[in-house]
Amino acid sequence: MRPPKAEGEHVLIFDLTHQAHFSSFLRHWLLWWERHRPTGRFTVVVDPHLLECHPELRDLEQRCGPEVRLLPISPAEKRQRRASYAGQEHRQWPLHELLRSGIADAYPPSFDWNLFCTYARQEGASHAVMARIDQFLPLLAAGCAGPERFSGISFCDTFPGRRLQDPSQNRAARPLPGDALLLARSLRHPQLHSLFVNDAQWLNPLRRFPCGDRVVHLPEVAELNPGDGTEAAELRCHLRALEGRVVFLVFGDLSPRKGVITALAAMGRLTPSQQRQAALVIAGRSHPSFQAKIQEATSNLRAHSSIAVLELHRFIHEEEVAVLFSRADVVLTLYNGHAGMSNVILLAAAAQRPVLSSAEGRMGQLVEQEKLGRTVDAADPDAVASAVARCLEPAPGSLGEAGMMRDLAARHTAEHFAGTFFRRLGLADGSG
Repeated sequence: MRPPKAEGEHVLIFDLTHQAHFSSFLRHWLLWWERHRPTGRFTVVVDPHLLECHPELRDLEQRCGPEVRLLPISPAEKRQRRASYAGQEHRQWPLHELLRSGIADAYPPSFDWNLFCTYARQEGASHAVMARIDQFLPLLAAGCAGPERFSGISFCDTFPGRRLQDPSQNRAARPLPGDALLLARSLRHPQLHSLFVNDAQWLNPLRRFPCGDRVVHLPEVAELNPGDGTEAAELRCHLRALEGRVVFLVFGDLSPRKGVITALAAMGRLTPSQQRQAALVIAGRSHPSFQAKIQEATSNLRAHSSIAVLELHRFIHEEEVAVLFSRADVVLTLYNGHAGMSNVILLAAAAQRPVLSSAEGRMGQLVEQEKLGRTVDAADPDAVASAVARCLEPAPGSLGEAGMMRDLAARHTAEHFAGTFFRRLGLADGSG
């Protein structure tokens, strides 16, 4: 049963992924709503699994009042969604297929898009937001109808064809022709209100397109939230075993391209004396098949070296994230084939911890520009091992500048993130 209609906008956000960034976004949106009490309503459509993993979101929902509702899709809808994606997870879509008129009949994300439109209509939303719109650009470019007024959040590095220019080259950033065509057509969609992008470097290139004034920078959050709960206390106990060692942290939703295996291989190449100084913490969820590969590699490393390894193959709670980053000496972002940003770098800046990052793409560019640590060719095992070794006994100032880290974190606050989002959508601050 829907709450009674309130004056102002009714914003509906739709996201069926299980990715950590969305739960973090949602938490910041709800906290902002609780602080500011805007005039309007806020509905969030999610996979039921998200609320099972994050029961604290239900508590925040209650604190926000009846104008806010977290709405899980039905079991039947979840089964239908799973069937629509079956066997399609790793299919590559050439540009000519993405742009053909019948794309909606074959493209698996069409199910999510249609469900998005259905919920926006059923809930009476005045403004609907697709929380990760990149994979739906072909549908927008093909002219598929959307909710009466909708917006989306783009992560820029996840365009359907992954056809982005490498920003590490000394040229102005721009999407390559395939994705440029999708973006140009999508921005002209008659029902699109705003396209939020998580990286400011894409503002000028995208604003050159017709309707480019629809593009808005939505800076991700660089804040940590310390706590003294049970999970944080238990994690501190585990980390005490690493005292006296230089702790390297690999954190996040761990996929093969996130550099976990690269980090393990680098640790194995250290000298025996270096290995006695080092510890590696691997924290985050991964697909069961890849988790098995990580565990096999860590077992092999333990058997043939004196490296201390702590594995946390599970969801990491907010207060645990703060514990991990505060204990880390160096944060590893040795990603492979990653063109865009990484929130892990922002969290490291918030914790005043240097990163050892892949030199490619936007991450490497950001680390160099903001003096957040060091970059390395993550595809070169010897280069990574040498960079790790240099982190064990760094020269003063060689692992980043604390002032630059603070400045970066100050530009990425939760208040700025959520306020930018809601005000763009027409929700006025009612706290005053």
